[in-house]
Amino acid sequence: MIDITKSIQSLDTSDISDNLLHYKYNVSHLLSLIDKDIEKDDPLYISSYRSFEGEVYENFLYEKLLRYAQENDFIDKFVLKGFHQNNY
Repeated sequence: MIDITKSIQSLDTSDISDNLLHYKYNVSHLLSLIDKDIEKDDPLYISSYRSFEGEVYENFLYEKLLRYAQENDFIDKFVLKGFHQNNY
């Protein structure tokens, strides 16, 4: 069984620096709702915001797993995505 590091368990961001800022996020719908002054408790706003939040969390977990793969020799393959593809 694979052990989860304390960094992953605690959702520590110190080892991923500003990498989350390098991803492209689909926020056009959310921004259009903000421009229209849609209330934050409106289901449309909540849905769009949660979608954005999910994208950020997915990229956060990806960054954590990438660090984990780099630190553990038993992982010999890892799919690169986003700006990491350009680095290799």
